[in-house]
Amino acid sequence: MNEQKKFSFTAPERETIILFSDEDNSCEVYTCSRPIMTKLDKLCRSNPESYKLVNKDSYSKTYQTDKRLISFRTPKTVTMTNEQRAAASTRMKNMRKSSLDKTT
Repeated sequence: MNEQKKFSFTAPERETIILFSDEDNSCEVYTCSRPIMTKLDKLCRSNPESYKLVNKDSYSKTYQTDKRLISFRTPKTVTMTNEQRAAASTRMKNMRKSSLDKTT
C-alpha cells in the first residue's frame, strides 16, 4: 500500500507574497496560508472577473487580481471622553434590553 503523507509547512513557512508591477494594474498573490486561500477561493467564485486562480499545487496557490483591490490600512483607534463612553454604555444597555424584550 502506497500511502502519501500530506505535506505541511510550519507557521513561519506559511507565507503570503503579493507581487506588484508598475507596468500594469495586475498583481499576483502567492500563498501557503489556508485561511487566505479560502478567502481568495470565495472571491474567485463570487467575482470571477476580478479574481483568478492561476496556479496551484499540493501546498500553495497563486491568484491574479487588480492591484487596486489590495488595500493597506492604518489601525483605527477611537478616543472617547468619559461622557462619550457613558453615553455609548447607556446605548448598548438599551439595545440589549430591547433585544431581550423582543425575544420574550
